[in-house]
Amino acid sequence: MSAAQLKANDGKKGHKAYVALNGKVYDVSKVDEWKDGKHYKGMVAGTDLSSNIHLSPHGAGIVNDLNLKPIAVYP
Repeated sequence: MSAAQLKANDGKKGHKAYVALNGKVYDVSKVDEWKDGKHYKGMVAGTDLSSNIHLSPHGAGIVNDLNLKPIAVYP
């Protein structure tokens, strides 16, 4: 997935909410905590969270906890 494709899926105005993490893209559209593409500490959908996932209390392991499967590679 390109950076432009990721950015377009920002969870706003009916768009899907995608996030990139460690070279993989995940669809977080159905995760309540990502409503409208916004999350904890200013994290937003449509972006690569790899460099700031450490700010999250749950860390990168949350994708496994939520049983999220990668939908694409990034970049």
